[in-house]
Amino acid sequence: MSVARVALSCLALLAFAAPARAQVTMGVETVQGRGAGVARAELESQIDAAAEATRTEASEAQVRIRARLRGSQITIQAVDAEGTELAIARFRGRNAGSLRRRIRDGFWSEVGAPAVAAVGGGDEAPPAEAAATEASSAPPADPYRGDVAEEVPEEPAAEPAPPASNEDRAPAPAPASSDGAGPDAFRGTVGLGLYSRDFSYVDDVFLALRGYRLPAVPMLRVGVTWHPLAHAMDELWASIFGLVVDVQVPFGLATEVADIDYPTHALAWSTGLRARLPFDAHAIAVSGSYAERSFAIGAPSGGQPRPDVPDVHYHEIRVDAQLWLDFDVVAFAVRGGWGFVVESGGVETEGWFRKNRSHGATAGLEVQVPIFDGLNVVGAFDWTGYFFDMNAEPGDARVAGGALDLYYAATLGLGYRTR
Repeated sequence: MSVARVALSCLALLAFAAPARAQVTMGVETVQGRGAGVARAELESQIDAAAEATRTEASEAQVRIRARLRGSQITIQAVDAEGTELAIARFRGRNAGSLRRRIRDGFWSEVGAPAVAAVGGGDEAPPAEAAATEASSAPPADPYRGDVAEEVPEEPAAEPAPPASNEDRAPAPAPASSDGAGPDAFRGTVGLGLYSRDFSYVDDVFLALRGYRLPAVPMLRVGVTWHPLAHAMDELWASIFGLVVDVQVPFGLATEVADIDYPTHALAWSTGLRARLPFDAHAIAVSGSYAERSFAIGAPSGGQPRPDVPDVHYHEIRVDAQLWLDFDVVAFAVRGGWGFVVESGGVETEGWFRKNRSHGATAGLEVQVPIFDGLNVVGAFDWTGYFFDMNAEPGDARVAGGALDLYYAATLGLGYRTR
């Protein structure tokens, strides 16, 4: 075999042994939103584990990764050095751990591989092309040479590769949806605050009725909003229906009249069904609840008579509306409602205003500031009012045109939100 043919064979073998495609340099450029540090570490670990990519600084990378977190959802985009989009995908989890698993399972197939395919994996020619180039540059055999050239059997023609199946093709970049991060499936708050009451009569004809004013006392408040189907499904209808619970427990109450302390008890709670319409990370919600609120003054020991103030125990059907606005760094809830009072308690008994009719109203504002993954500082203020129409008649022992029973609650605490 001549020296030229030996050299040609060695070059062909080297071409086939060379790597088929150079690695693409890839770097994480920006990660925004709550939990950005954890998400960045997860993305960098996925790049390090990929055989097709080498992680580097974003400024030196062929492919740059950008990500944005909103709630339990992350949008990941791959761009080239000029900022042209190569691939984009969105992953949603039920909580932080679930979201990390979604990134781990889908980042490379939905973002990394399409981006590598888009940039071409470097400039080196495939091995088949390299061999063909070397062969074409070799001098042709001389048919007039005196020596007899050794015959080299022809290689059989390579069969054309079958077309790639849908499973073999790199997945197309996932389009960005417009539904934002989606609302929370669960939102719970626990807080301590202040609670007060102001009860007064309107048009007290004989100026003989005593009002009541309670200064601020400590209060424990617990609130839960839960959309159970949203834990398991991403469909819009699964996020609509939910439950709502609210409990207010004042403590340390006492009513002092003429240097006598009267034991006082108060409690407010409500529970009901909730429907919301999400848009991006925000939502509009309407709830229908059954609610009770009681305020009672007991008789002290020693046989002293209790103050001449009626106890109240409201039973009502309440309809509330809420606007929830989530801007990542802070979230607001503005709410208001109307109560259809079925019963008012002692104020409607014989000797007070047995023909009384009442209705109620509520208004509130809540602010949540994230401090950790899913954990928030929560501040809230709520006002609840009941309006009396006494319907007094001539001859009644007590006569008034109406009364106002107003409650104020301000709390500061912690909240937890999750999908």
